[in-house]
Amino acid sequence: MNRLVQFFHYAQKVFRLNALLRGVRCGRPYPEIPTCAVVVSLFMGAILRVGSYLDLAEQTKRRRWQHLIHWAKRISHDTFEYVTERLNLGGFTPVPWLRR
Repeated sequence: MNRLVQFFHYAQKVFRLNALLRGVRCGRPYPEIPTCAVVVSLFMGAILRVGSYLDLAEQTKRRRWQHLIHWAKRISHDTFEYVTERLNLGGFTPVPWLRR
């Protein structure tokens, strides 16, 4: 987990990951869990190659994971599915030097 924390801080510093992930919006009317916490969890799950939303939900039980996403509770697999169905990437602006 320490390597993940190092990578996450590196990506925040070099690629302004916070600004990129804040651009992602969700169409949920009254979210109880912040969209940013869910999107950061999805991003870290992709980095770790987590195989399913169930496995990702298990990762969110970890105290260090909760510290990274700034959400002190577990996120269920249903929440990940619900949010990904409603993600709006309209405000997402990719890093210009990563475009091909």
